[in-house]
Amino acid sequence: MTASLSVPASYALHYLEEVDSTNSEALRLTTSARGEKHWVVAGRQTMGRGRRGREWTSKPGNLYASLLLYPKKSLTEAATLSFVAGVAIRQAIVDLAQPAGERINLKWPNDLLVDGKKIAGILLESSLEQGADNPAIVIGVGVNCAHSPNDTEFPATNLASAGIDINPSELFNRIAIKFNEFYEIWMQKNGFTDIRDHWLKSAAGIGKPITVRLGDREIQGVFESLDANGQLILLESNNKKTIVTAGDVFFSRNSVPAHDNNQAS
Repeated sequence: MTASLSVPASYALHYLEEVDSTNSEALRLTTSARGEKHWVVAGRQTMGRGRRGREWTSKPGNLYASLLLYPKKSLTEAATLSFVAGVAIRQAIVDLAQPAGERINLKWPNDLLVDGKKIAGILLESSLEQGADNPAIVIGVGVNCAHSPNDTEFPATNLASAGIDINPSELFNRIAIKFNEFYEIWMQKNGFTDIRDHWLKSAAGIGKPITVRLGDREIQGVFESLDANGQLILLESNNKKTIVTAGDVFFSRNSVPAHDNNQAS
């Protein structure tokens, strides 16, 4: 697999047949990375993880990759890199699998869906080494190309089952290119505004009822939009707008049709 992988010239590439977690490996690189950009790709993970410490099933045949960056921005700004990754992954699939790729939607805050089922997740982590001026940001990417778990709370599937046949190496190479393009936009002054607009054009559930789980409680409302920091704007039944910084989104019945490609601004 490693011979077929490639990244833009300004990035380093590390490939491992097996690793505990590509995010963990990328974080270990912070001791020697010296501000450079490093992609870590693995054929298999033994301790893959998702948001909130959840296990990420990591069979061979899927894509497991993490990117180490030093964006020289605040942690609040860096948190929006999950949206950069989301639009990059979606665009990569669209580029490689037209017109089927248009069935891919983005689910707040960091998942991708095909026909309303999860096919990819993104995990951001940070580290500030002693003596460093800027935090290191690691963006973990997992895409279900050939396999998907059956026992998930939110329905999951894989690209192959959805009729989208993309080799993990080919997909990674395209993601690396598209991420670099969107990252350069994000790095510009007010660059997240453009990323936000791009994300919203393919967002699942915009303008429709959703439930947001916040720890031990849930709130319902209409998914109105994202604010300037990527937080979800929820319009509750009393017309109160609530800003959600973190949570798990669940769609109401019929909120997300098999092919939901909303336009929003």
